[in-house]
Amino acid sequence: MTLVAADDWRPSSMMERRLLELESEGLLRRRTSLSSPEWIAPPASHREPQSPEGYVVSFAKFHRHGLSAPSSHFMRALCFHYGVELQHFSPNAITIAAVFAAVCEGYLGMMPHWDLWLHLYRGELFNAPPEPLA
Repeated sequence: MTLVAADDWRPSSMMERRLLELESEGLLRRRTSLSSPEWIAPPASHREPQSPEGYVVSFAKFHRHGLSAPSSHFMRALCFHYGVELQHFSPNAITIAAVFAAVCEGYLGMMPHWDLWLHLYRGELFNAPPEPLA
């Protein structure tokens, strides 16, 4: 797997026209408001994924494979608790959260319970100090 540095991001090719196609395919929610739309196209000037306040970065391939926003209340709570956005979670982290929700709903017969999550998973953010310049 190749890691991509922020300098290696190319400007987004996602335009409003392509987002409307996703909407017509039922992969994006229909926009109901022009003043506060459910989704917006990224400005052509953005070199790396970033979102305005109240929005999350998403990728067309996510929607084509069934992962879309708004996510569940539980996933939004995870993002809030850890101070991150959905795109910051690794695929394994999303899988762990999905399995936890499935166990709660399918086997325990309850909505995912925040206190149970905190009891079972003690994850913390780790920010490595920057490497000193040589």
